[in-house]
Amino acid sequence: AILCAYEMQAGDVAGLTAAGRTALGAEKFLGVGYRLFYPEMAGPEILAAKVKPALAPDVDGINFYNYGLVPAARLDWVRAARAV
Repeated sequence: AILCAYEMQAGDVAGLTAAGRTALGAEKFLGVGYRLFYPEMAGPEILAAKVKPALAPDVDGINFYNYGLVPAARLDWVRAARAV
């Protein structure tokens, strides 16, 4: 399952992933979805803070909505957020 963290605050993502993992069990795929567009993601630091909880070992993947439409400059944000 991919759980959408759209419009969520960074502090709420850990709760979302914990609830998702509990509901799915360890054997199912758990991903977290984000949108990269303004005003939801106004800067790279906001994206990094929201992505950080999804980098936990019990999360299997991250999905960026409409990745192919994301401006090139924001792709650097993704790289930086994944490196946190």
